[in-house]
Amino acid sequence: MHALYLEKDKGFLISYPRIRTAVVKYNQATVTKSQAARFMSRPLLKKVATLLTFVTLLPVSGTLVNVDFNSSGPDTSVGTFSGTGVLGDGTWNAITAAQSGQSLGATSLLDSTGAASGIQVSIPSYQGAWNLASQTASSWKPLLGDWIYLNTESSTATITLSGLGASTRWNLVFYGANGNARGSDFTIDAITKRTTDSGGFGTTLTEGDEYIQFDNILSDGSGNISIGWENYGVAAPLNGFQIVSVPEVSTLSMFALIGVSCMMVYYRRPKRS
Repeated sequence: MHALYLEKDKGFLISYPRIRTAVVKYNQATVTKSQAARFMSRPLLKKVATLLTFVTLLPVSGTLVNVDFNSSGPDTSVGTFSGTGVLGDGTWNAITAAQSGQSLGATSLLDSTGAASGIQVSIPSYQGAWNLASQTASSWKPLLGDWIYLNTESSTATITLSGLGASTRWNLVFYGANGNARGSDFTIDAITKRTTDSGGFGTTLTEGDEYIQFDNILSDGSGNISIGWENYGVAAPLNGFQIVSVPEVSTLSMFALIGVSCMMVYYRRPKRS
């Protein structure tokens, strides 16, 4: 019996006589057995086109790391964020900084599942940390209500992410707002993006206001990404950040090739009389 089954959260299974099974992980699609039967009744080229389209659209999750910078004062009731950020949810690394000027040495981070990610963050110097529980009530307060900062105009710092793997691609989000019209400049590969912080926290975040995003950033040969952080005004907050790996195109291509190969072998197999 030839069949293609899809079961939510389990993946889809392509099975043919005397052909190895191919399994592809996915998150959303669901296909009934009757739909699978219709799929198998299609001409070969239509099967191939359908499978290639399906595999190309599969959501492939990468390694996600979430970081929330906390301050030792003056009000520690702000707490650590535990919700869903721009790039996803899961475990948030809470890094508590003292109010006075300091540096952050290489700090190991957990991924969103709570497991060791192998990724580290370091910031050699910045001016201090602060929090304000009195900020506008919002579900974002645990993330945006505390921050580390640069407090001298045009002052700069370098944020280094290491342990990313040589020449791998990542999407990054930096949160830089405190509800008092204090924003930050962030620069990667000579591209600068700015948070303007229009003031107050609403129910949703806006790119360019409370956060900025860099996509498809390539790590260097040592597995590092360096981010320039600059104060363009009165003070430059950094509330936290998220980084997620970008799956390689070759991974999706491999899945598609498995499916096409299985179909070609089946198509060429002599029919039983």
